[in-house]
Amino acid sequence: MFPVTVETTLLNITTIAIIAAGNERPLVASFVLGPAALPFVSTRVKMAKTADLIAVVKQGEVVKQGERLLRNAKNVKVTIGSCGS
Repeated sequence: MFPVTVETTLLNITTIAIIAAGNERPLVASFVLGPAALPFVSTRVKMAKTADLIAVVKQGEVVKQGERLLRNAKNVKVTIGSCGS
């Protein structure tokens, strides 16, 4: 397992999800944020094999644009006993 932090400077973030693309069950974590919450989460992740680790943030209603989903990914290399990027 290794630590993962997801944060953004975007406003009105309602949800943050972390996905390990190579895992049998890819959804690692999903956080629903309240209106006063900072868009920051931190957790520990276990990955089955080398794959992309994907963070998805859902931005609520933003001036007539509606809701948006934004993502960022990083490839994580899994070796015997540990993970690295």
